[in-house]
Amino acid sequence: MAKSLTGPAKTAWDAFAQWNRVKGCIETTGRPFVGVCVTCDKRFHITYLDAGHCFAGKGNARLFHEELVNIQCRICNQFRDGRSKKYRKRMDEKYGVEQVDIWKAEGNKPIPNKDMDYEAIKIKYREKLHALLIPFGYNNYEELKKGQQY
Repeated sequence: MAKSLTGPAKTAWDAFAQWNRVKGCIETTGRPFVGVCVTCDKRFHITYLDAGHCFAGKGNARLFHEELVNIQCRICNQFRDGRSKKYRKRMDEKYGVEQVDIWKAEGNKPIPNKDMDYEAIKIKYREKLHALLIPFGYNNYEELKKGQQY
């Protein structure tokens, strides 16, 4: 399993992951609480979706990569090791092989923890999440999760 995050990095990741899940749901179904897994194409309620990385990402520079982190069901992400070949194929189709290769190479750099402003990252993604939720009548992520059943 991927390296666990703690402290400010975890708080920033949680904000990013919540935004990523809602964004992915809206992009795939038009609803903020149900989305389609990037690797198996099945629909899931947001509570069964993860923010899955195309390439292993919790310990390197691709942790908060908006293009290479997408909604993925827990089965694919956690129990099928992210289904990396299928995920990579989807990203190649969407962005082009050359671009994905560039992102992969850039992402192999370690996270410069002392240089990352996790507080700013957390604020940025909370604001982006709020902007996605308001048109649907939700004020926050917890309200969304409690308010809709699949």
